[in-house]
Amino acid sequence: MPYSVSSRMEDERLKGLLLAPDKREVLEELLYNYMRNLNRIQRWNHLSHLRFGADITRNGIDTDRILRKVFNQIDEFLEVEKVPEPTYYYDPDCLLKGAIFNLMNYSFRIPRKDRVHLILSASHEYTHHVQIAYKIQTEYYPIFSEGHARGVERHIAEEYLALEKNEAFLLPPLQRAVSDVKMTYIWFCAVNACEPRRSLLRSISPSDFSNQIFFDQYGEPRPHALGNALFMMNEEVSGKKIYPKAVKKKLVLK
Repeated sequence: MPYSVSSRMEDERLKGLLLAPDKREVLEELLYNYMRNLNRIQRWNHLSHLRFGADITRNGIDTDRILRKVFNQIDEFLEVEKVPEPTYYYDPDCLLKGAIFNLMNYSFRIPRKDRVHLILSASHEYTHHVQIAYKIQTEYYPIFSEGHARGVERHIAEEYLALEKNEAFLLPPLQRAVSDVKMTYIWFCAVNACEPRRSLLRSISPSDFSNQIFFDQYGEPRPHALGNALFMMNEEVSGKKIYPKAVKKKLVLK
């Protein structure tokens, strides 16, 4: 779908919410808390105990069954019914790029990775599928749609942590969250001419590279980062009910 004038106007409105002066302390507290959780999991002696699961290319792994369970979990979480069956396929060339949702034909491709990354990638892309099916966006609104999908993915990670007692599910969403909020915080401080707290910029995430490239090129964070930060801030105040409310078009982001 084209990134139209109305899409740009809506994204500018959401950016304005993030740039409000009262958001500085919110961003700092959010970044501090997520950094602390990420640092705990990334301790060298802890990473070796994370279980990401077998490579899904191996024979005998029923990936369709795994994905069907994820889709059902998201349907229940978002309180949706009769979602059309998604079209998805595995792409070995998708390993480095991650999962990709095709807005033109409402299909998504997912990388051939381990079980944890399969579940997380599919949950994000299936959320885009639900967004389109329920027409919560008639055009491409990247900040809203990516923030919503990031939040649902984070919820699924927490569900699997509770089900399987495996913190490997938390690592990728935490890495993205820290990088996204950090980049949003740097941008906020630059626009509002205030000095960021250096102690909040020390955490290193695999997402930093792509986020920094986009920032250097466009002078602002990626829509994924802005959307993730915005939904995380709203989730802190209103809880996870914001995600099904978004599908019902009853969510007012603040």
